[in-house]
Amino acid sequence: MLKLMVGNFEHRLHVVFQIFDYEDSEIIRPDFMKLLLRHMPIWVEGTKYGLSFEDCNEAQLTRVDLLKERLNDFKDINQFVDYFFIDHPAGMVFKTFKE
Repeated sequence: MLKLMVGNFEHRLHVVFQIFDYEDSEIIRPDFMKLLLRHMPIWVEGTKYGLSFEDCNEAQLTRVDLLKERLNDFKDINQFVDYFFIDHPAGMVFKTFKE
């Protein structure tokens, strides 16, 4: 945590990389990044997304509407991660990640 507060940009970026490196193998893989992003609560411009917030917008939806929202979110996340890993489908080391 100290690296986030006082570290330089590369130290901070490495902390982010380590969050996605669930195997502690110095390689991040697209499948785990998708999984993590799908379950990450988000708060953007005063609007909360993610069921970990009791008063989030999604808490007001019916189950069917919530499922539709989730499927749309998953499609967006998959597209983002697939594009991010387009040249490295098997995974990325830190040197490649920071480029």
